[in-house]
Amino acid sequence: MLKRDLISILREHFSGKGVSPDRLEDIMMSSLNVPDFFNSVCEAFRVSSEELGSFLVSQGFGDIVSRARASDSLSTPDTKGLDVGVALSPQPLRSPFPEIFTIECSPGLESSVPFSSQQHKLLTEIVNHIQQTASQDIFFKLYREDVCSYHDRFLETDGKLIDAYLQKHFTNGYPRYVVSSGIGANEQWTHFMAMVHNKDVKRRCTWIVIDSPVQLDRIPQDATKENTVFLEFSRSGETQETVKTHEFTSRDMKRIVFTNNGPLFDLGKRDGNLILGFPDAVPGRFGRNITPIMLAPLYVVRQDTKKIWASIQEAINRFNPALPDSLPLQLAQFVYVHQRLNRVNHCYVGSSGDEALLAMSDELVQLWNEGVNKEGNDMLMCRYFGQPRDSHTVIEGILANRKTKMAIFLMHKQEDFYIMPKFVQEIIDPINPDHAGLRYGQDDFLLAQANYERFKECMPVIKIEMMGDLSYGHGAILGQLWQDFVACYAKILDIDPGSNPEVRVVRDRSDRYLHSEKELKKRLRHWQALFFNALLQLKMY
Repeated sequence: MLKRDLISILREHFSGKGVSPDRLEDIMMSSLNVPDFFNSVCEAFRVSSEELGSFLVSQGFGDIVSRARASDSLSTPDTKGLDVGVALSPQPLRSPFPEIFTIECSPGLESSVPFSSQQHKLLTEIVNHIQQTASQDIFFKLYREDVCSYHDRFLETDGKLIDAYLQKHFTNGYPRYVVSSGIGANEQWTHFMAMVHNKDVKRRCTWIVIDSPVQLDRIPQDATKENTVFLEFSRSGETQETVKTHEFTSRDMKRIVFTNNGPLFDLGKRDGNLILGFPDAVPGRFGRNITPIMLAPLYVVRQDTKKIWASIQEAINRFNPALPDSLPLQLAQFVYVHQRLNRVNHCYVGSSGDEALLAMSDELVQLWNEGVNKEGNDMLMCRYFGQPRDSHTVIEGILANRKTKMAIFLMHKQEDFYIMPKFVQEIIDPINPDHAGLRYGQDDFLLAQANYERFKECMPVIKIEMMGDLSYGHGAILGQLWQDFVACYAKILDIDPGSNPEVRVVRDRSDRYLHSEKELKKRLRHWQALFFNALLQLKMY
């Protein structure tokens, strides 16, 4: 078949990249406009959609038929013919990790939602298909399968090379500062973990995350070439923010470079750095579990990565899309249904003002906007400044246009404060006696809660509240929820959440712009020289 021939040709030409035939087939199918294909075949053979559908199902191509019918009917918001009221679930949302987070949504899953009979039937078929095929789905398997095995292999291979490098260059193998450099998928998972690490007053090193050269000023002044190691991440080796960070720092910096090729690979080779590779098959933003982007820095700062990966595996088990009450799949349905019913074009991601929560919110925002906010699925997910600043900058505009908006709140009663000025009081000294007894940190949560209550009155909302002191376990489990939620939503829409063509366009163009800037300055210097020569000639006469 043509599809199989093309897959064979691609794999033969790009051999050694580790991309399986199933993954290529998944890419082809999710890139294909299935309704157009289905309808065009019906037209070519002059057969009805029912006849073609029956034949394809009998030949084992039922997934194409389901995709065609579902995509055709669900791709356009439909608020007409809402002839039934249906609950998305008989039970409200439930957290499989109540010690880590609680979750609720408004309206509740058990609340009646207006549907057309046809759309409800199709959505039910899609959800059933996702559940029935989840264990064999090639995309789910890419980032959910064998994660602990990957962890153990990393420690036995790259981990030993890293240990040898650190022992060679640092006393007792411990740098004072660890700087992880990357952008997008290569840094989104590290911000929260670095903040948890740096709150530990007993830590032996400080972990700094930077996205581009302009953030090099985050590195403390006492950092030197002797006490600092850079960890640089770019699978393609072409990400200019990461390349330029390398080029703006001394050649003899200690570095461990994670890349497969490109300018970053050449820089690492030129400067005698330790160069380690990336698995090729895993899409970047879903590479948290089985690439070095989060594991390597956690390993270098000497955290218990085995325990963290065990938490990830437990989250994989409990968030399994095949389960009848799978939380990620329920979230995907909730967002999808209310998005379509209300023609939602913007999802506000709000949180109490803890910087770690803002970083965790960014993980979801990046996954969503690069993964599924494309191909006509116009719902941008945005995190702004966090509470309380959002209340005085963006909330008015969102609530004033509530009919096309949705919100997700990520909140935490912050009590894990380690370093504060001595004049900060744990218990408030209020002018309003009704506020007596308020503890430091609770005000931030309560101000965010007030916004959540108002949003509930105006639009569909999801609220996730983190429990206890923020920890690596929170990062491991919520990060898995974000991945599974976005992947399940992508399955409903039949979108490939692993592709990012626009990012690639900008990345390729960045190199040309940097080159153009050099040429522009060269021409400017040339014209300046001509101008001053002309002035000298005039002065001579």
